[in-house]
Amino acid sequence: MNTPDVTVLIPAYNSEAYVGEAVDSCLGQQWDFPYEILVVDDGSTDYTARVASSRGHPVRVIRLKANGGLARAPNQGLTHARGQIILRLDADDRMLPGRATKQCRYMKEHPEVTISFGRAVYSNAPEVDWYRQFGIPHTEIPPGDSFAIVERPLDWLLLYQCFIPHSTVAMRRDEVSNLGGYDGTNGMAEDYDLWLRAAASGATFAWTAQKLAWIRRQGHGNIMHSPKAYALLPHALSKALSDEKVLSGASERALANARRRMCTASNALLRYRWAYHGRSAVHEELDTLDNALPWCLRLKWQILSMLPPALGRWARSLKHSVLVKASE
Repeated sequence: MNTPDVTVLIPAYNSEAYVGEAVDSCLGQQWDFPYEILVVDDGSTDYTARVASSRGHPVRVIRLKANGGLARAPNQGLTHARGQIILRLDADDRMLPGRATKQCRYMKEHPEVTISFGRAVYSNAPEVDWYRQFGIPHTEIPPGDSFAIVERPLDWLLLYQCFIPHSTVAMRRDEVSNLGGYDGTNGMAEDYDLWLRAAASGATFAWTAQKLAWIRRQGHGNIMHSPKAYALLPHALSKALSDEKVLSGASERALANARRRMCTASNALLRYRWAYHGRSAVHEELDTLDNALPWCLRLKWQILSMLPPALGRWARSLKHSVLVKASE
């Protein structure tokens, strides 16, 4: 059996309803290189592994004994992948036609590129432009469907947040592994943290305007502007803003923007922790984020956390009611 050049890495947890569609979208691609599909079942309690295994060769399934969070499964995938090029896909997403041929060929022809990616399309909002929703100017987006090198990727990641859709990424296994893989301490921002570390280390990024993946999304609105997302960013940004490679490699404008977003995200996180977990949880977060928070924000939450948490829940409920009424 030939050693595959490419591994499609699909971490999965309780995904029996969707993982078959994800795998089928890979099998339906035209492949110019030997490949495998590696599904890492992160301790599912349903039939995720059985559904994935039913597709047969070239699907491999690795079953982990217990759920270990968003970073463990992809890190195990990096360890067990046989391909040097890793195509990422979440278990509830799908590859769009033509992705495998185009992206794998580009990565083969451009060994200097560590990470490449493209647009994604939302399942419930196909009209949303993935890049534009992050504020990226239209003039900066590469024309046509060809790949182009991202100039100053570290600045872009600090200016425009995590604009790289995970399920469109192709990356080089060894280079990403040498960076330490995914860091599980950053919650759902494990991908953003990895891109920041890669960019700070001088990795070359390439992107295309072509849509490479269909992403399943429930509800409405921009997830990156939601309270949940803001609650996940502070630790990734705090880590980046204390990294000498980031501080020396990014522009002052990008760093200033990242610090502003850090304050906004931390404020949302602390508000949530106060409302639902109380004063001790706020103080735990303040200690964790100590180096990144301005003194005025720390003082604000040291004072506010002395108030009853029920007040925070009432304020959140009132705000939600006002927004719902305004949208009617």
